Amino acid sequence: MHPDNQTVVKERIYQDKADPNILHNEITTIDNALTHPWTITKNYRRTKSKEPIWWREAVCAEGNPHVRVGNEF
Repeated sequence: MHPDNQTVVKERIYQDKADPNILHNEITTIDNALTHPWTITKNYRRTKSKEPIWWREAVCAEGNPHVRVGNEF
């Protein structure tokens, strides 16, 4: 992110009106290093099971060689 430390991250979490087993998470990042606000939506589905489910997490860590912006990694 930009070194001016003016980053704003907005998050909106809401349940789907048509299907109560779906949860939507809209995340918007506003930063001077970006050309425009960046938004991503993640959807989560609730499943019924007798055993607890292992939750996975997607992390895009700093220094990730799979992410490239211009000539920077």
